[in-house]
Amino acid sequence: MLTFGNTTTAIYAYAASDDLARIEHRFHAQGLTRFDYGYNQAGQRTSQQVSDDRHLWRPAANENLSYGTANGVNQYPTVGAASLSYDNNGNLTGDGVNTFGYDSENRLVSWSTASRSATSSALGP
Repeated sequence: MLTFGNTTTAIYAYAASDDLARIEHRFHAQGLTRFDYGYNQAGQRTSQQVSDDRHLWRPAANENLSYGTANGVNQYPTVGAASLSYDNNGNLTGDGVNTFGYDSENRLVSWSTASRSATSSALGP
C-alpha cells in the first residue's frame, strides 16, 4: 500500500502470474476508485475496468509528442521533452520530473518528485 501525504492510499493486487490485477485508490473525501485489469496467456493487458472514470487520464486532443527510437526491449530514451531512465530490470526509474523505485520482484514501491513522495508501507502477494 502506498500512502500519500494527503491521506490518499493506493493498494496494488497481483495475479498468480505477477501481473497487476487491481489498483484501489482511496481518496480522503471522494471515496474509492478501483481499476481492474485482465490479461491474455502471453501476459498482455487485454482489458481495463474502472469504477469511476473521472480518474482516467484523457490527453489533449491536439497533443502531438515525439518519441525517441526505442531500443530492443521497447524502452524509449525520450518522449517529448522528457528524458527517460531505466534500471537493469527494464523498470522506468525517472522521467525528468518523477523518480520511481521497485522491489526485488519489480513492483513499484516508491515515487517522488521535488516536492512530493510516496512509499509502500506493506506489500502482499
